[in-house]
Amino acid sequence: MTWWVRSVTRAGCLDIGVNDVWHSERGKGTKASDYQNGLRDVIARVQNAGATPILATPPLIGEKPNGQNRHDTQLDEFAELSRNVATRFGVTVCDLRTTMPSYSRIFNESGAAKGVLTTDEVHFSALGNRFVANQAALSIYEALATRR
Repeated sequence: MTWWVRSVTRAGCLDIGVNDVWHSERGKGTKASDYQNGLRDVIARVQNAGATPILATPPLIGEKPNGQNRHDTQLDEFAELSRNVATRFGVTVCDLRTTMPSYSRIFNESGAAKGVLTTDEVHFSALGNRFVANQAALSIYEALATRR
């Protein structure tokens, strides 16, 4: 398996952070400093394996307008940490924390907490999966097009 990853995989989209925030409801979340260190470690491992990492920001927990979901502040903090780490390592960002709430603002006219991009505020619906796949594909294309 390791041989296959090293010889075939050229890029990978790392979607990290939702559970780190969501599990804080039960006292099992991740501290911001540990999250940031974990991102650095994963990016370094992917780069050391010869692949190009793409770092996705944590998307959303709840589909109400941004600022009205109970985890928005912490998700924004973790997304900013992700952007900063990506900049430091020269990694392409798939900014789901920006694109998913923007999409939800337009297509979730009722302001429901779930039902458009998620089934339960956290897990993606079929549409949510397609949305993330499209965003990831765009980011992977960008990363490989600018790869040195």
